[in-house]
Amino acid sequence: MKTFHLLHILVILCFSASVHAQPADSTKGLKDYYKDYFLMGVAVSPQALKGPEAALILKHFGSMTCENVMKMGPIHPKETEYNWGPADEVVNFAQANGLKMRGHTLCWHNQTPPWLFKDAAGNEVSKEVLLNRLKEHITAVVSRYKGKVYAWDVVNEAIDDDRIAAGVCPVPNGVIDRHVDVSDPGSYGERGRSKDRHNVQVLGTILNKQHAAG
Repeated sequence: MKTFHLLHILVILCFSASVHAQPADSTKGLKDYYKDYFLMGVAVSPQALKGPEAALILKHFGSMTCENVMKMGPIHPKETEYNWGPADEVVNFAQANGLKMRGHTLCWHNQTPPWLFKDAAGNEVSKEVLLNRLKEHITAVVSRYKGKVYAWDVVNEAIDDDRIAAGVCPVPNGVIDRHVDVSDPGSYGERGRSKDRHNVQVLGTILNKQHAAG
């Protein structure tokens, strides 16, 4: 389903770009047509960095992020073990080809490893232990990619879908952001930045104009 929506948006944007640029320049990609509005980004797996998909990424996108391999479960499967290889592959591809790299994600309620919440006896750990484990994870990941990642999705889906009206966030405000700032002051953490909201509004405006034009 996600792939369908991505392709649908890609088709719409390609049509929009072709309307604005006649005749079309075959050497240009979406990132070129929309460079005055925002970075055109894509979520990838390491498998997408080879063959025709890699060529598509390089033509159309100026920013990329990991689809899954930077999430806590895949990258930190055991308390004392990190699986850096897949994430390194994506970051190295971005570095080698001049694409901006966005980190995704440091804290999420899904794809978390079982060890995060349990002690050696299988009991739930205290809040203090949990936050310390999270701090150590964030410090390790952000430090490894310091200078290579321009922005981090620090907390993914922080608001509970079932309690959205109450605006409940399960993570203490500011606590996790500080871990990112200390580990890599040059990157910035995302928790609803106004610039991102503006970029989404710009995209919506462009698509609405194309829809109105038929």
